Amino acid sequence: MDLPQVSEETVGEVPAEAVSAEAPVADFAVAEPAVAPKAKEAPPKQVADQEPASFVPVKPGGGGAVTPETKQLELRAIFGVDHELSAQEILQRARGLPGILQVAKVTSKEAAALQALQGCATKLGLDEEVPIVMSCPDGFIDFVHTDETALAVLRKEDYGPGVRATLIIVARELGKL
Repeated sequence: MDLPQVSEETVGEVPAEAVSAEAPVADFAVAEPAVAPKAKEAPPKQVADQEPASFVPVKPGGGGAVTPETKQLELRAIFGVDHELSAQEILQRARGLPGILQVAKVTSKEAAALQALQGCATKLGLDEEVPIVMSCPDGFIDFVHTDETALAVLRKEDYGPGVRATLIIVARELGKL
């Protein structure tokens, strides 16, 4: 392929001496910033006397009234259902948690007996916050309780991640039924 030849007598040609005498130009030369003329600042606008928008404070933690969509919201999310759960279904689903063999709701008399047993354990020098755990050939019997209700739990081994927290939520929701 033939390229067009540039003749030596090109009009407006810069002599070779002039090109080599200039300082080399860097590939990424930083140009001097152009100074923009300062714009006049607009005076602040006068705001007419306006009434402030009405403000209704929201009570913290008050999620509003319980609706069918929000009732048992945590249990619905945990168990992946879109309907209200009965006490029997809640216990059945709790039995399906990893490592759980059986779950039963205990009565107030049984919960009182648990408190008496916990009192005996503290007399033996155990911390009040340490839960009482009994063992049997099938596994360990543990008690999960809230202010409203208590659950007896038969488990294979230690609780997996989130299982004890789920049982606490189950106990709390059963207490609301």
